[in-house]
This record gives sequence, C-alpha cells and structure tokens, in this order.
Amino acid sequence: MGDLDYFGRLKRHECPDATWRQKGISMPVLARGRGSMLWDVYGKSYIDLCSGFGALPLGHNHPSLRSLLSCQDDSLCQGLGDVLASKDKVEFLETITDQLPSQLELSILGVSGAQAVESAIKTALLHTGGDFVICFDSAYHGLDFGSLALTARKEFSRNFQKWLTSSERIWRLPTTVGLDELRSRLAKARARGFRLAAIIVEPVQGRGGIRPMPLPWLRGLASLAHEFDAPFILDEIMTGWRCGQLSFVERGVDADLVCFGKALSGGMPLSLCVGKRDFMSAWPENTGEAIHTGTFFGHPLSCRVARVTLECMRQDALVARANDLGRRIVSEFKQPFAAIPQIKELRGVGLMLGIEYSDPQMGSQAMGKLLQRGVLAIAGGDRGECLSLTPALNIEESLLRDALSIISSVSAEL
Repeated sequence: MGDLDYFGRLKRHECPDATWRQKGISMPVLARGRGSMLWDVYGKSYIDLCSGFGALPLGHNHPSLRSLLSCQDDSLCQGLGDVLASKDKVEFLETITDQLPSQLELSILGVSGAQAVESAIKTALLHTGGDFVICFDSAYHGLDFGSLALTARKEFSRNFQKWLTSSERIWRLPTTVGLDELRSRLAKARARGFRLAAIIVEPVQGRGGIRPMPLPWLRGLASLAHEFDAPFILDEIMTGWRCGQLSFVERGVDADLVCFGKALSGGMPLSLCVGKRDFMSAWPENTGEAIHTGTFFGHPLSCRVARVTLECMRQDALVARANDLGRRIVSEFKQPFAAIPQIKELRGVGLMLGIEYSDPQMGSQAMGKLLQRGVLAIAGGDRGECLSLTPALNIEESLLRDALSIISSVSAEL
C-alpha cells in the first residue's frame, strides 16, 4: 500500500512492545472519531466499546470539549506544576471536591492512573511508616515501578523482578481470603514487630476480567485496615463514574485514599489521589522543593477539560444512566449469552461489563474477529479469557445492542 500502509510505517519506527499485533489480522490505524464511532485511515468504521480504555465518558469529540481543545484564546496550556498554581487547577480541585464524599478533602494530581497509585502508596508510607502493603491476585494497579510491584500478572514484571520491592514488603492474597484469617495473619505480623502500611484493592477488577468484589468483603477490609492503624485504598481508576456512582465510598466502603483517572478527564492525561485530611496531611508543606511532583501535574488544559467533562456528566445524569443501562443490558443478554457454549458468564456493574469465555485466550481471539467485524472491544483476564467492555457513558443504546449482537455471533463462531 506504499505510503498508505500506516501500520507498516509504525513498525519501522516503534518499539515492538508498544502497539498490539495479531497474526492474520490487518491491524487498523485509527484516524478520527465521533461519539461512540471510530474510523481508521482507510475509512472503515468501528463501534467503540472501549472509549479509550474508559477515559472518554462523553465519547469522541464531544461538542462541549471541542472548543476547549482548540485553544482559541490565551488560556494556559502548560503550567508550573508544584511551583505556581494555575486558575484551572484551583477550579478543577474545587469542582471535584464538591462532587466527592465530604471526607475526601485533599488531593494530589498526576498524569496517569499508575501515578495516582504511586501517590496513594507514598501517602500511606508517610502516614504509617509501615513495613508491608496488602494487594490481591489478578489486580492491576499500573506499570510504573512502584505500582508494578502491586500488579499481579507476571508478564508485566518478570523481566524487572530484581528491581522490584521485595516479596516480604508485598502480601499478595487471593480475593477469596476470609477476614478472620487475614486478621489472624496481621496480628501475628504485628506481634513480630511488622506494621501494615496499607491495603489496596480494585472494587471491580478491570484488567483482571471485570470481576466485582463483594461489598461486605470490601467494607470488612476497610474495617480491618483501620483496626491495624493503616489506610484503606480504593483503586477506582476504572470504576470511578462508571459503576452507577462516582465512587464505591458512596456504597458504604470507608476508604481513606481513593485513586481516580480515566473517566475523570474526558480523554486528557489526568489522575487524582484524594483522601481524608488526616492521611494527606502526612505530606510536608512545600516551601520550595516538592518531594513528589512532575512537569505535567495539574496540567491546566487537562484540568479545564476535566472540569467541563464532570459538569456534562452531572447535567446529563450519565452516572445514573450507566447504572440503569448496564443493569438492563446484563439482564437482557445474560440468558442468550449463556446459551452459547463458548461463553461462561456475562457480568458487570454499570457500564463496566465483562464476557468470560470457557477457554483461555478466547477473549483475545474474539477481540481480533470483532475488529474485522467493525467492533472494538478489549481482551482481559489473567489468561485472555474475557472481553472487557467500557463504552462511553452516553453511547446510544441501539448502538450498544448492535455491538452485543455482533459479539454474540462472533462468540458462537469461536
């Protein structure tokens, strides 16, 4: 295809690990998008069930964001991070704090979800001086070095293992662990002089295959963390605004620190670690040199876009819509999907949906076949056994149903 072979051109210049490749499939290069539709460089259309890994709650090129992204006035695009605050940073923090539960008062901004997790773990260590962090099987908390130690899948970490936090600093437990058993283990550790630094968990595991954690278990984990004088951290980078409420704190989970990203920012790179004042006050006051910062932290344009995104979601009641639409979709498609031998389960909360297949790698196979049929969905699970669906919160219901019908057809062919 000469100059039009965009994927071939990409391969000549990019690290082979950076972009997905699958043998036997012509890999598209995306060119434009609107709402929940995408088009590649050759003009082929796709129903987008990923929304930028969940980072586009309003879909592509929402009218309320287009003028902001064109930067037609003298508004700041870049700021000075930890040195001089921008008007946009101040207004964004006011907006987000007004929307969140009242106990979540103070925040640290970042660029990626992994950076929000890094901020939360650093906060926990400053507050407790603890010795170990508890995380869980199938968890995904990011791939920066600090968060990588907490992420479960060995494919991500095996090549860097000798540089990662030692195993005695990380307790990785099954999500089936009983609270009484865990309390006993923690008591023994404390008797030996070891202090718990934090417990971190995703209320719905995202990369792990869209696996909701039981609410009583989450609440019990929070109580257990507090019993041992440690913060309880919710990683809501994927679940925030997507699962029928802004945060699982609103479902009665007493988190001390919460990590947000993805849907927060309307497609711009922005993340947030927000927490109770007692915990966030463990950070020293910045009198000239911050001990945790980055060039793009509090990026003015990202803050501006995020603020408008949050307002659009509020005005259009998109969080409630996600809860209602997701519930109806699962109820309607659960039985027809169960009749397909290759499908083990359809599950999810709000518009965070997962389809689990009966065999490993079927999710990955389905992803490739769906791409050829004009549907974009992402494989998930520890063994590629799932499809993960995180569409825009305002996706047209008819479009979502069309995509699910195609998924049903492709699944039956696997």
